[in-house]
Amino acid sequence: MRKVRFLWARLGTAILATSLAVAGGSGISGASGVPGALGASGASDAVFAAVDHTPADFPVTPFEVVAHFDPPEAKWLTGHRGIDLAAHVDQTVRSPAAGVIHFAGMVAGRPVLTVQLPNGDLVSFEPLASDRRRGEQVAAGEKLGVLTADPGHCAPQACLHVGLRRAGNYLNPLILWPQYRQPIVLLPPLER
Repeated sequence: MRKVRFLWARLGTAILATSLAVAGGSGISGASGVPGALGASGASDAVFAAVDHTPADFPVTPFEVVAHFDPPEAKWLTGHRGIDLAAHVDQTVRSPAAGVIHFAGMVAGRPVLTVQLPNGDLVSFEPLASDRRRGEQVAAGEKLGVLTADPGHCAPQACLHVGLRRAGNYLNPLILWPQYRQPIVLLPPLER
């Protein structure tokens, strides 16, 4: 039994070392911004993953996913057709890539802005106050607007909802940020 535990511990150490190397060292942190710390709710990094970043392509910083993509089984059913990022009211939101403003207006009582990327993908942000107009060019990292206090996906807290559509189908927006890695969490072996 001791030998099995030892092997599990060595395997876990190897996986952890590999994941840290791939993620760029200590770039992964908890909701508190401290590597390995627990979030305010006591949740671990597995629930609230944040990435310290230098690239300009994250819409908000820190890049912290608070609700993941959860598509419905059929198009007409309920589901979470995007991701929610931790943000605060009046926080600047930036374009994830160069593109063209495809839509800027109200949807279901909330301000929404959509950027069309060169490949035709549509990236939507809400709730977002912006003076941008349809047809305007935007560069990667350019300011799109600011997060509003309109109640949204994370009410009563503020958050930025990001959606991604390709040919009318919703996709996981995290494919836009391949440098984002959710941390691997090792669990202790089960006692038998």
